[in-house]
Amino acid sequence: MKRLGIIAVVLCAVFAFSNTSYAQKIGYTNSAEILQAMPEFKSAQTTVDTYSKQLASKFEKRATDFQAKVQKFQNDANAGLLTPNQIREQEATLGAEQQELAQMEQNLALQLKQKEQEVLAPILNKLQEAIDKVGQESGYDYILNADSYSGGIILYKKPGDDVTAKVKAKLGM
Repeated sequence: MKRLGIIAVVLCAVFAFSNTSYAQKIGYTNSAEILQAMPEFKSAQTTVDTYSKQLASKFEKRATDFQAKVQKFQNDANAGLLTPNQIREQEATLGAEQQELAQMEQNLALQLKQKEQEVLAPILNKLQEAIDKVGQESGYDYILNADSYSGGIILYKKPGDDVTAKVKAKLGM
């Protein structure tokens, strides 16, 4: 029995030693903070905002035209200027146009998302390269994202392991 206890103590010691010798170095950064401080990001945001306004303007014009047609139809129908046949035809036409308008809205949203990805991809790649270099040069096993903008992925962080400043330095900021 005494021998079993000694073996258990030795195994626990070996296990404890092996865990400490393989400790991993983990850091965290605030990628949203870094992105917002990057001049390229500000420029990209302006580009995306301008494009978004152009798309919104295009959609609003079409929606306003559609609303005018609907209003004219309702006025004509209420005034008794349309036959039942004309009412059905115009309802069908307006229904089809409403579907086209909904499809246009979806297409414009997709175009905006694609533009945003196109403009942000090089900036995100640059940020990732800087994070990779900091991780390699500082010997980190992992660097986690700790910004609240994207929800963050850590619940507790040890003070002193924030590598945000090092990543900013790599980017020349």
